[in-house]
Amino acid sequence: MCRINGKNRLGFGLLFLAISLMLAGPLLALDGKGRIVGRVNGEDGKPLSQVLLVAGSQGVVEDARSDPDGVFELEWLPPGTYTIEITKPGYAELRMEAVEVEADKDTRIDPVLESE
Repeated sequence: MCRINGKNRLGFGLLFLAISLMLAGPLLALDGKGRIVGRVNGEDGKPLSQVLLVAGSQGVVEDARSDPDGVFELEWLPPGTYTIEITKPGYAELRMEAVEVEADKDTRIDPVLESE
């Protein structure tokens, strides 16, 4: 007869948890949502930080700000067609229409803002 003591139970429990998390990871990624990702630059080609990007489509509104490298991610977007409004003080507002988001995929846009 095989007996499992307290140490072995803990070891089996941790092993079970690790395997469960490994198997669940890909399932969690398949959530049916998409992302809009990219980098915002000025007309001089330099990245712009703290740019506000607002994505809207049929009642869904998500926003994000670009980081110091101009990189942004608009996440957890249901599939559909979006309008993206991009603003930063000192720059002309940019509006991008008909940006398509697909389930479980990234849509890349790299907007360029012009100085006012």
